[in-house]
Amino acid sequence: MKKLFFTFLAVAFLFSTQLKAQPFEYGDNVLNVGIGLAPVGYGYTYSGYSPGLEASFEHGFFEKIGIGYISIGGYAGFRRATYDWVWDNYSITQTIVAARGAYHFDFLDLSGEDIFEKFDVYAGVLMGLRFETADYDDDIVEFDNSTSGVFDTFIGGRYYFSENFGAYSEISYAGISYFTVGLSFKF
Repeated sequence: MKKLFFTFLAVAFLFSTQLKAQPFEYGDNVLNVGIGLAPVGYGYTYSGYSPGLEASFEHGFFEKIGIGYISIGGYAGFRRATYDWVWDNYSITQTIVAARGAYHFDFLDLSGEDIFEKFDVYAGVLMGLRFETADYDDDIVEFDNSTSGVFDTFIGGRYYFSENFGAYSEISYAGISYFTVGLSFKF
């Protein structure tokens, strides 16, 4: 994990030249790839879990509305966790496939401050399906694999090291993780 972190810092430093990046605008496409660091637990006690893996894509569909821009795109997330239950231990694999929309605030236009040339602050909603499968240590408890709807709200921010490369973090309520960090690629 340390090696991955230092590699990320080195790449970020190399890309952080004097290029001027703009916040999210009409027509922009952004791909986020991230790792969820705080998994959603639904009240169970974890004995172990893998970090959530998440990817999202968004496209700026409309000219400026109010103080920002609207994006629409998709989301996919995956996670596996092992739970300690009163009478049994089991693991659950969760996959979420969803559509998402966000509002990107244009603080650069509002304030004129240079720092906002590299920041993209946004909030949005996510709606889709959650697929769950379970594996038990024994045959005492039965669990049907399930599919359910998922609705989530999130807030996030990106910092662009260059015009097309940045890092992001998001906080959400019902996705794969409560807190996600990762890389953003704008094209």
